[in-house]
Amino acid sequence: MVTLGAMKREIMPLPGVRELRTTGELALVRALEECLQAMEQGKVDMDALAGRYPEMEEEIRPLLDIVQQLRQEAAAPPITVEFMEELRAQLISHKLTTRAS
Repeated sequence: MVTLGAMKREIMPLPGVRELRTTGELALVRALEECLQAMEQGKVDMDALAGRYPEMEEEIRPLLDIVQQLRQEAAAPPITVEFMEELRAQLISHKLTTRAS
């Protein structure tokens, strides 16, 4: 399973973005980092997580939704060739059985 920590390590910074420009940006990054850590610990109520930072809630909430979606997609098992072949065989078998009835 891919962890959020592993995903964060693979994220490349945007070209030209070397430092945060305002204390507001720094506060947002800190709040988001705390939310990500809480998510790694199993907290899943996005409204409660974003609600910890009422002054930034409107900015944090959509970001948490994106993180949650990425986590769900990363946790989904890949569809293998074997699975597709087995599914195809079952569909063909079902189709033949249905025709014979």
